[in-house]
Amino acid sequence: MDKKKTCLDCGFLTIHGFEISRPERIMLGTHGQSAVMPAHSEQTRCFKNLWIYDLIYSGDTFNGVIEEIERNRDDCPGFLPYEAGLTPAQHLESQLEKRKEKLQWRIAKLGFWGALFGGIVGTLLYQFFNWLIKFIF
Repeated sequence: MDKKKTCLDCGFLTIHGFEISRPERIMLGTHGQSAVMPAHSEQTRCFKNLWIYDLIYSGDTFNGVIEEIERNRDDCPGFLPYEAGLTPAQHLESQLEKRKEKLQWRIAKLGFWGALFGGIVGTLLYQFFNWLIKFIF
């Protein structure tokens, strides 16, 4: 069975808006049981503000952060796998660039299929009118 995706796997997990390193992610994943927690871990947030944390908890609580971090993110619209060394802003830029490339490929495919369809229809119409002219005259 596949491991569920959590915020610990996402490039948009931050503390005070800064990247959380792989070791810090491991520390958060253990809830502080096997290591010292990162400084201000109660300030952990989603860079894209996709958490429901503020609807459930008032103020900064470590338990609320842990609950959000461990929530299944398989259907999260903002999830992007974490790449070490990239800041959340760079992850966002990377995600936007990939979306832009995907859109450009879709437009290119649409243009190709439109040109192909237009060429076929144009050829068939030309043949049809030639046949019609010969038939009438």
